[in-house]
Amino acid sequence: SNERAVQEALLNGKEKLLNEGKSIIQTSQSLRNDIDIKTKQRVENTADYIEEHRVYGNDLWWALTPKYTYAAKLQDPSLGVTMVIDAIETKKQVATPHIYHKQNPPEEGVWYSQKLEAAAAMLLLASQNLIVQEAIIHYHQERRRVTITPELKEQLKTSITTVRKILTEHALPPHTANRNKCEKCDLKEQCYDPMYISARMNEHTL
Repeated sequence: SNERAVQEALLNGKEKLLNEGKSIIQTSQSLRNDIDIKTKQRVENTADYIEEHRVYGNDLWWALTPKYTYAAKLQDPSLGVTMVIDAIETKKQVATPHIYHKQNPPEEGVWYSQKLEAAAAMLLLASQNLIVQEAIIHYHQERRRVTITPELKEQLKTSITTVRKILTEHALPPHTANRNKCEKCDLKEQCYDPMYISARMNEHTL
């Protein structure tokens, strides 16, 4: 069962979790929440398929689509991107990446950084000779769709180039103008500590 699988995973990884300073209780709750979300999604998709095709019983079992692959790691050297896609929905040669976030969505559309994340997922799947038309971002009790466009592809490529430049230079980028992004970050105290940053930069230079 899902419950037993979670318990076994926690027991097997207990030492590693403790070494990384992670709470077993919080990790357990996070795993259960992820399982609940994916189970709910499967139920919703099955209900949608039944309504659309009017098939039941054994006929439903053999005909049921789409299929899902979870935590799929893909990479494209030409694009310079490697990422783990939360879930991939496939219907024959058509693939749709699903990305999960626990935060609330903006009033319209999706957050810009998540739009780039969706674009990367779509391009990675397209590089696997799959037909990709959109990505779905799951927020708290809501789903938003992102379609790939030439403009979005260029925005992603520009972002990748910017990140590569930052990684190769010996200077840090400025702090984000939106401090709300830092609220749940475990590194925010160090990030805004000039003495800590200076020491780490000296280590990097040496």
